Amino acid sequence: MNSEKEKILIIIGAAPCVREDIGSALLLAADKNKIVFADYILIGLDSVDVWPCVDAQYFATYHPSEIEMAKERRAKAGGNTDYMVISHQQHPETATGRDLVDLIIPCEPPSGSSALLGVLAGIQLGYEKIIIYGCPLTGTNDKGYDYANFRVGWTAKLNEIKDKTRAMSGFTKELLLPPDVAWLEK
Repeated sequence: MNSEKEKILIIIGAAPCVREDIGSALLLAADKNKIVFADYILIGLDSVDVWPCVDAQYFATYHPSEIEMAKERRAKAGGNTDYMVISHQQHPETATGRDLVDLIIPCEPPSGSSALLGVLAGIQLGYEKIIIYGCPLTGTNDKGYDYANFRVGWTAKLNEIKDKTRAMSGFTKELLLPPDVAWLEK
């Protein structure tokens, strides 16, 4: 096994394909006997209980009113809640009024969803390799909003993110390509 430590940021969304995406990436790492050291960022409320066994370092959302609910859900699922919170604006805790957002990255329209916020945060935090799971930008949410509407934000930021970011499914995979051994070892 390769003992070289390589720090990667793994973005975990909540699309139905997220578990398949995670499995595919784990197979890539296992196939090459490569130890991959990763940090994890959860994207939005519905991601917090997708993979509770990982020690998440970050939580990113464009819906800061859901921060407290996300921590409650993650704790109930048995996951850690001591992560850094990332959003586009500050938000106060209901009970105490203390600020809940640790890192503010202002939204620059067009929006690319909370997943793009996570990528931009990862780059700002110094990650050289970012892999996106469960954020294909396909289908609609429970309110009927089409995720394809966020694609314009991704294409607007493509030059800024393309060298450091890969994706496992859907539109983001087509735009950024999937991770492969050559990219991981670069």
